[in-house]
Amino acid sequence: MLGSGPAVLSLTRAMAASYGRDRIRVNAICPGTIRTRLTADIVERVARVAKEGRGIPLGRVGEPEDIAHCALFLASDDASFISGAHIVVDGGAMAVGA
Repeated sequence: MLGSGPAVLSLTRAMAASYGRDRIRVNAICPGTIRTRLTADIVERVARVAKEGRGIPLGRVGEPEDIAHCALFLASDDASFISGAHIVVDGGAMAVGA
């Protein structure tokens, strides 16, 4: 994780600890390469590498819907006991050090 990532994770944990007593859950979604207008320049290169089986074990770049599904899960009652967590949505890239 680069840049402001560690600070976001620390803030997430601190807020989860502070607001938990009010039954407010705080989590962080950590996206990998996601296809958007802002990432168009790099997505095609990353997608080619992913299709070759390198970089992203699931073999594709993420779509905005992948992040939306994670957010919907975290906001649902199914995640009622999850707080202070960071969920990596990157197709397994972090697992292989990509």
